[in-house]
Amino acid sequence: MNPRDLYLATELDHENVSRYRLIVSVKDMGVPSRRAEVSATVIIAIDDENDNLPRFNSEVYTAAVYENITSGTYVCSVHADDKDSHLNQEITYLMATYSDTKAQEKFTVNSATGAIFFRNKSLTEKNKRHV
Repeated sequence: MNPRDLYLATELDHENVSRYRLIVSVKDMGVPSRRAEVSATVIIAIDDENDNLPRFNSEVYTAAVYENITSGTYVCSVHADDKDSHLNQEITYLMATYSDTKAQEKFTVNSATGAIFFRNKSLTEKNKRHV
């Protein structure tokens, strides 16, 4: 190790501390030793990594609707948070591909808000009625 290098003693985490401020002074090895009158300030910004998973506020959300629900009716909302910063914190909601096929046909999720709505009946059901 070079005594002039700076090494990390622990891992850095942007969510805990986003920047550090170091004050560095200097002295020479002469006799008598001379120290600089002004110190240097070093500011170290810690960039965020996408190291946190988004988490829902609840594992289960429950809603009840009438069977005569109309298209576009609001059903409920889900909400998640991500502890990362900036772009790494942005969340998009979507219906999981492994969701029940019938549920995917009947409901839609607003990608920005997590609001769930009843959607129009599928095109195949509409076509069957008009034939």
